[in-house]
Amino acid sequence: MDAFFPLNKNVKKNNISSLIIAILLYVVLSIVVGLLQKLLGAIPVVNWVMSLIGWLVWVYSVIGVILAIIKFIK
Repeated sequence: MDAFFPLNKNVKKNNISSLIIAILLYVVLSIVVGLLQKLLGAIPVVNWVMSLIGWLVWVYSVIGVILAIIKFIK
């Protein structure tokens, strides 16, 4: 799974700072995609594509955060 979620490679067991950094990076990724979605939302076709990309990034971020927490606990 590390190949699909490279941010989680830095998460170490019982190292809270590495977990917080990984979670913050996933949040920043979601915020940037959300801002792009708002900026390009006026164009109809691009709006549909950005909505799909936004949803996929949200799912990726949620799974990444869950895996980071699991790696931190194990």
